[in-house]
Amino acid sequence: MNPTGAVRAISPDPRQLARDLRESIHAQTGCYASIGIGPSRLLARLATRHAKPDHAYQVGEQTREAKLRAEGVSR
Repeated sequence: MNPTGAVRAISPDPRQLARDLRESIHAQTGCYASIGIGPSRLLARLATRHAKPDHAYQVGEQTREAKLRAEGVSR
């Protein structure tokens, strides 16, 4: 899901939104969820890989270059 437009309306902190969403999913289904947060869809997907299992992980603007290099991505 891409809640970009709704994030500020629901919660100004994307990490809090991720915690609330994970808790809601677990309470309603009993399933665990991993959530990646990033400034782009690619970085959010990479962050999700680091969040597994059952965590939230954020790649910020300041750390994106290092995370991409660690994944073997170069320009």
